[in-house]
Amino acid sequence: MNDSAQYPRTRWLVLLAAVLGGVAMQAVNVSIAPLLPEVAKSLNVGLGTATNLMSVFLFSSSVVILFVGGAVSDRFGPLVSIILGLICLTIPAVLTPWIGAHYAAVFWARMVEGLSCGFILPAGGPILAIWFPRNERGMAGGALCASISIGSMVGLLSGPAVFSVTKDWKTMSALLSIPGWVTLLFALALAFFCKRRLLIDVPGATANIDATFKRALLAPLTLFGVLVTFASSWCTQCLYSLTPAFLAADKPVGAGYGAMVSGQLMIAVTVAGIVGPMICGFLLDKIFHGRAIPMMLLGFVLASGCCYALLLQGVMGSVPILEAALLLAGLGVQFVFPAITVFIVMSYPGHIVGKATGLWNGLGFFGGVIGLYIGGVTVGRTGSYHSAILSMAICALVGFFLALVLRNQKSLTVPQPEEQAVHVN
Repeated sequence: MNDSAQYPRTRWLVLLAAVLGGVAMQAVNVSIAPLLPEVAKSLNVGLGTATNLMSVFLFSSSVVILFVGGAVSDRFGPLVSIILGLICLTIPAVLTPWIGAHYAAVFWARMVEGLSCGFILPAGGPILAIWFPRNERGMAGGALCASISIGSMVGLLSGPAVFSVTKDWKTMSALLSIPGWVTLLFALALAFFCKRRLLIDVPGATANIDATFKRALLAPLTLFGVLVTFASSWCTQCLYSLTPAFLAADKPVGAGYGAMVSGQLMIAVTVAGIVGPMICGFLLDKIFHGRAIPMMLLGFVLASGCCYALLLQGVMGSVPILEAALLLAGLGVQFVFPAITVFIVMSYPGHIVGKATGLWNGLGFFGGVIGLYIGGVTVGRTGSYHSAILSMAICALVGFFLALVLRNQKSLTVPQPEEQAVHVN
């Protein structure tokens, strides 16, 4: 195992660029969510049509993650990928006051903004694989995952706050692009001063990327990894998107707490989204020494048990117990994603980590889309959120057993990458 002294100190600046990029990207993404009624009114469209501005961001990001983002990060380095993502994010956002009078223009702008996620997220794997030693990958991966939750909180709070001052959602969008512009300048400066450290320095790696990735694509590890990510995404998206409605809806449809108390209860999940990845990173580095499977298993157990507990009368009838269950469920799902990222880094050669990350996330994230769709269908057919909440617990339990198989398939995958620091010239 290489000592951290063999890795350049600038690795922390590269990590900072990725974290700030994640915060800026997610803040722009969710900032219009609380303002969708105003957006619909301004564009003279229905609320359902305006809601498509959120889904198109997710759609374009998933496509780019799957087919482009990881490959760019592998071939040209994570900083290049982050810079491209920030360009896709900031330019459409700052142009919104001029193009925001027409729904079609805003729709395409949101689609371009979604490309930012497809470039920024896959950069995390190569950053961990090449820039960080084993004993620091957990904390670094936790910081990357926490940046998304922090960005969501920033967007949900700052969007309405800026709108209350400007009285214009288009101006709000432009102003919230400022952190993205600052991060873009920082990443460009970092790229200029660290030219020799931009690319993944694996001798002969570039020529062998396609051949190595094809071999990895056929490994059972990849199939089970995608399924683990699928189950985790299903549980995570439903926890954040369906649980608030479940808590707010009147009995017997939901828990009957009302919209205001539901929002207060969900603070526990929000807190878990920020501290969970960092706790996971600490445990990965200090307790499990880079072994990600135990953290996946722990996360799935917490998520499955606590999601099921939300259906128990003794839990739903007590606010303190309900808050504890929501906090632990949130910690559970937030333990899984950093562990998945670290596991990818440990399981694939460094020069294809970006493509592997893109493949796992690009396909796995459809679990969230399908989970939300099925959840909505079951609510409509049964008149209750109970089946949707139960599906979260079941998916987490399935994820637990898939993670066990993932460990058993380890010997069938591609050779483990050798630890190799980026050369400091």
